[in-house]
Amino acid sequence: MRLSELLDEVRADAPPPRYDVADVVRAGKRLRRRRRAGWVLAAGTAVTVVVAVPFVVARPETRIEQASPASSPSPTTARAPELDFALSAYSAGRLRVADPNRWTLAAETAVIDKKGSEADAQEGEITLYRRGVDPRSTLGDAKITPVEAIRGRPAYRVDADGSPMLLWEYADDSMALITSRADGPGRYALTPAEERQVAEAFRPGPRRPVRIAIGASYVPDGYRLVEATASSATFIPTPDAVVRLGKPDPGPNMPPIATITLHVGPASEVHGRPRDGVICPEGTGRMAYCFAFLGDSQVEEVRSRSAVDTVELGRMLKSGRFVPLSDPDHWMPLSQAFPASALIGGE
Repeated sequence: MRLSELLDEVRADAPPPRYDVADVVRAGKRLRRRRRAGWVLAAGTAVTVVVAVPFVVARPETRIEQASPASSPSPTTARAPELDFALSAYSAGRLRVADPNRWTLAAETAVIDKKGSEADAQEGEITLYRRGVDPRSTLGDAKITPVEAIRGRPAYRVDADGSPMLLWEYADDSMALITSRADGPGRYALTPAEERQVAEAFRPGPRRPVRIAIGASYVPDGYRLVEATASSATFIPTPDAVVRLGKPDPGPNMPPIATITLHVGPASEVHGRPRDGVICPEGTGRMAYCFAFLGDSQVEEVRSRSAVDTVELGRMLKSGRFVPLSDPDHWMPLSQAFPASALIGGE
């Protein structure tokens, strides 16, 4: 089935956005210290930053008009997302932006850290949204104040319950957002000046494909890829995936929907002793899962919070492909890691 046909199926009952400012606040405040997986990325369309020039300063209390639903692309006009990145690692003084570590239908995200800090410290994140995706529709009552332009394009300080963020237009109809890790009440790892420094140092590079260490030649019918990291991939039912096109990613408070997640990671006591084959324990509640040992104390696992049973999950896992996380040069392009039928825009 083609994307245009899928869009026609869901446009009549596409639900309204279900995100609010609390989601953004959590995104700014719950940035945890975590070791970067180190994507071997390629330039695409998600996390990026831009540079400053003319001034457009407004009064501190100025609020801008929030984007109306009509101003955001509808599911019937949004394009299928690119499977590549526009951002590559770069430095901005003592600050460093890593290669992106997350791809979604709406954006790509990269970690910001400081030279001389802990190796796994994360000072903040930068998210580059795809063309036509306006994150302002998720900001609720946050105060959005115009500030000095970045590379001649509009820029805004966003205050959401005290969490400072920098939002700016990095290209025509394309926006980026920087958030900071919270270090306590009213204390944040990045100052507004440092956030701006990161934005001004950004330059888009040549596009490169997103690469991933895992893949599968079989994905249960009716599920589409909506998110990927080096070691995981998440799929949701096609109608839900199509509705997300042209919109910001849903926040953590979004009601749970059916998902299938394939990932690889360290084995734990839950998996028991290493053994051959695909193991599918009896599911708990609505959760079903299967796993297989890969050696080096690693397991590949597929979980489903949906009506998909372990027979289908086991079939997906048996079709799985894995490249060691330590060998990024041989990771698979995301466009080739899964069947076209599991990709938005695929047949």
